[in-house]
Amino acid sequence: MLSSLARGSHRRSAVVLGVSVTSTAVTVATAGDDLIPRVVVEQQIGSRFSRPATARVRPAVVLHAVVSAVREAAGISAAFGEHVLALSITCEGRGLIRLDEDGCPLTDDLARDSAPLAVERAADQGPVRRPRTGPAPGAGSPMIEMITLAADFPDAFRDTYRWTNLKGFLVGQLTGEMVADTSTWSGSGLLDEHDLDWAETTLDEVGVRRAQLPELTSALTVIPLTTSSVVALDVPWGTQLIVGGSAQVTTHLGTGAGAPGTIALDMRRVAALSVLGDRTAENGPGRPSSHIFADGLWFKRLTLGHAHDDGPNFATEPLGAPSPRLPGYHPDEPQGHWISENFGQTTITEPLFETTRTTAARSRIESIARRIARLRDELTPTGELPATVHATGNILGSPLWSESVAAALDAPLAVVASSTVPALGATLVARRGLGLLPNFAEPARQSVHLVQPDPVTVAFLAATRVLTERQSRPWW
Repeated sequence: MLSSLARGSHRRSAVVLGVSVTSTAVTVATAGDDLIPRVVVEQQIGSRFSRPATARVRPAVVLHAVVSAVREAAGISAAFGEHVLALSITCEGRGLIRLDEDGCPLTDDLARDSAPLAVERAADQGPVRRPRTGPAPGAGSPMIEMITLAADFPDAFRDTYRWTNLKGFLVGQLTGEMVADTSTWSGSGLLDEHDLDWAETTLDEVGVRRAQLPELTSALTVIPLTTSSVVALDVPWGTQLIVGGSAQVTTHLGTGAGAPGTIALDMRRVAALSVLGDRTAENGPGRPSSHIFADGLWFKRLTLGHAHDDGPNFATEPLGAPSPRLPGYHPDEPQGHWISENFGQTTITEPLFETTRTTAARSRIESIARRIARLRDELTPTGELPATVHATGNILGSPLWSESVAAALDAPLAVVASSTVPALGATLVARRGLGLLPNFAEPARQSVHLVQPDPVTVAFLAATRVLTERQSRPWW
């Protein structure tokens, strides 16, 4: 990587930055006209041991990590004769940030204290049908969070001057503009997805005024950075910020599935299949959750446990959670770590017990693979098999996992490294916002591991899927 950059350093080229923010780290990726990732910088957010697991990171700490990571990526690019044109930000999670009159976050521990109450509120609101505002809001949605604060923490609710989320806060600090992109806020329960405006009936229900919310805008909106931000980030004068889309969308794009109708599989935390295309159906039980992205494209996504499956619900359970139902988890490793097909083959002296555990793990993986295939059928009701399924997730580094999923889907699996996928998707959004890309069909050029489906395993999983589906139906 460094040698290739050095050879081209005599030509000063332009790059864009994609910034991905999670609860623990900020990842910045750079890409030029050739869409080849050049520099990847990762910056930890605070210390993972300095706060309770349920506590939310202070927005100022996240901002500091973003500035540090972007500054480092811009400095490396400048050292190789490349200048930054623009950056785009994507953030995982939809947690609300309460601001005072000066635009400063109101810091408190309400996120931790209100979490159990939010689950109860979400259960109450779940059956309520809201066809104009997307799927039923979950416990982490802004609508449920507002309802919980209004009912159980009325003083904090009244003290809030404006509402935003982490991405809106970061964009506001870097540009001086308080905006909310329709991609991130779609499905929040507050956005009318038909008119792409705040849903007045919902705002009246939760007791929030329109003036307390940011101005809605497209994911491709271009805003110039403020002078202080240019200095802090150490980027060239005139650098722009593209507001960007949701983390789910940028992950989808980062896998290489930007062309309409192309399917992506995200197995970083939960197993989820997604596709970009026209809006063909309303949100509802057993249907893909959908939200507007950009260029008239709708993003549709189904998560394991949301479709018509009869197994355990993994919708809110990470793929590496300490659950006896999930194969590959090792209690001595950090959460989210998976062991491949050697699961269970530790220092156990009884070969029969080793074989039993390994067989059970393989059986469970194949069961999950079959259920992923059912998600594919829900997502593509026409029954047309995709030419290739683009995928990401460290778990797919295991040949047992990747080969089982490819066989269940009966399609080649193009697996890319998961750490940089959302950031690379953000670089595509930045280039599209600047008009440097005609559409999202051309993927970022990155290393891809192609897994071909084995015909024998395809036939086995197809047959056992028919059998298990027939046996799972009640006889009455």
